[in-house]
Amino acid sequence: MRSILYLILLVLRLILVIQPGYIHPDEFFQGGQELFFGIPKQKDTIQNSIKQPTSYMKISLINENMYKSPIVGIKIDGITATWEFQVGNELRSIVPPTIMTLIPTWIYSIIFKKCDSDQLLHECLTGFEILIIPRLFMAILSMLSVDICIWYISNAKKRSNDFKESRSVLNISGELLVLASSWVTLCFLNRPFTNSLETMCLSMLCMVVVRDFKFLNVRQDSLKPSLLNPLLMGVIGAFGLWTRFTFCIFAFPAVVCFFLERWSSMKGLFEKLRITMTTFLTIATSFTITSLYFIYEDSRFYNLLQALSNGELPENLLSISITPWNAFRYNSKVSNLNDHGLHPRYLHVLVNLPMLFGPLCIIFFYNLLKRYSSKKSKSRLGERIDRMMYSILLFGIFVLSCAPHQEPRFLVPLTIPVVVIFGEKILHTEKYRRSLVAIWILFNIACFIFFGTLHQGSIQSSLLTMPQLISSKSVTPSTIVYYKTYMPPTFLYQHLQHDKAFQCQESNDFCLSSAMAVESSSSNMEILDAHDTPLDDLMNMLKSALSSSEALNNSLYLVAPRTIVERLPLDDFFVDELWGSFQISTENPPDNSSLSTIYEDFKLCIYNIVMKM
Repeated sequence: MRSILYLILLVLRLILVIQPGYIHPDEFFQGGQELFFGIPKQKDTIQNSIKQPTSYMKISLINENMYKSPIVGIKIDGITATWEFQVGNELRSIVPPTIMTLIPTWIYSIIFKKCDSDQLLHECLTGFEILIIPRLFMAILSMLSVDICIWYISNAKKRSNDFKESRSVLNISGELLVLASSWVTLCFLNRPFTNSLETMCLSMLCMVVVRDFKFLNVRQDSLKPSLLNPLLMGVIGAFGLWTRFTFCIFAFPAVVCFFLERWSSMKGLFEKLRITMTTFLTIATSFTITSLYFIYEDSRFYNLLQALSNGELPENLLSISITPWNAFRYNSKVSNLNDHGLHPRYLHVLVNLPMLFGPLCIIFFYNLLKRYSSKKSKSRLGERIDRMMYSILLFGIFVLSCAPHQEPRFLVPLTIPVVVIFGEKILHTEKYRRSLVAIWILFNIACFIFFGTLHQGSIQSSLLTMPQLISSKSVTPSTIVYYKTYMPPTFLYQHLQHDKAFQCQESNDFCLSSAMAVESSSSNMEILDAHDTPLDDLMNMLKSALSSSEALNNSLYLVAPRTIVERLPLDDFFVDELWGSFQISTENPPDNSSLSTIYEDFKLCIYNIVMKM
């Protein structure tokens, strides 16, 4: 029964990559989709007069000289760099977004023969494909990393200490079911968040440490600790650190436990020192070699951006980019974090942790208040695993809570220790078993519906439907303005318009002419993010866009919540509502809404705005 249920949850994880919910812009703007496939911002745009939020400034660096990506050398002729990827900031490594987005879409294009020999990747994929393929890749990668590691660790806790004992792949533990049914897995681990990749790195690191625990637990005196485990730890550690610098916070307790266990398992001071030094040098060597690769690729990328911005090409690396150090320095200054929002230090503990893990978090708090941990494990090995997981959990919460900027996704890697320690309790607490299972199911369904489907859920749909709207109208807008929404992922629009023209090549004249209108507007079309621009600035932006020489038929599209638009002073404009879709925006909810109007009030709408003559 458990095996069947788990397989259903795996299939569900793959299917749910089509979820429309918009959890956070960093899925698109750190994960690589906007970086490699976004519509570049035009020079001298009317948006230059509007102050961009520091966390989301965009620049574009387009040049006929192509950039070859890390690992597989995919050719890219344009980069849309968000602020974190700008020269001077250099807070993000180019390797993780390449792995999460560029490589999966490249493999997909080869398998399904999407590109001709003379086409670049961004010229032959639709926006929907660029959205879904990285998500499918991350879903599969989470199964191969997180699920397998949780299965391995949970079985190591409960089974005998026989190192060579085989395990059936159908031995599905309660921890694995809890992991697969968690909304965190269904909403985060199947999206190209760097937090998701960080979680996968932590799970693999923990499995390597547990593997070493198992060996030391059953080894004979004639057997020496393997060098493979510290070698893998160095590689995983470097990859995790260059994915997010916070990885070192989660990895530190695991590495300490690894060294302590090796130290205590050796006899004699000389042997302890020898094994410890050998282990340290092995980790340091593999960590350094892997880090040098990241430094090389990042330096090559940022030197290219700097040269292109100056109108030239670099022949050699002019500067070295160490992105984790840059990110640490940036985030250590409260003045920088103030641009992203400052939060009380207790937010992680009292809000974010319960939001992510629900009943598991309640069990965790209960154990802390009662001053005892979960039920004693069946083996000494299990106790060591629990001790390591508790260290990761408590140390991670403590250090991250010291920072004044706290978002729920920062705690996603804690899924590993939370599930390993408390996952089985959901299914095996005799007194409250049915109640806990029911609460767990309802909690995760509710969170998935909210974050996975409703939260800012119409932004993706608005961009996907935009080419059809434009092709059905005789008036083509010169500008699309998003107001009071999350940042629009522009790649969704750019590549569907290309696909629209392709579909119409052998169709009727109206379809072909409409598609050509969409294509012809794309070179001058801009998608502007007005975010929370003051009202006067917004009205000036609309007037400037409609009166500019590039404006086509003096028309633009405004995408905004309906209740927001109803309050705008649009007496000087003709306003036509073209499209609307229900979503929930906690950032800009309706001021006064009744049960009879709540559905309409929460809609995100597309309006055609025309200046009155």
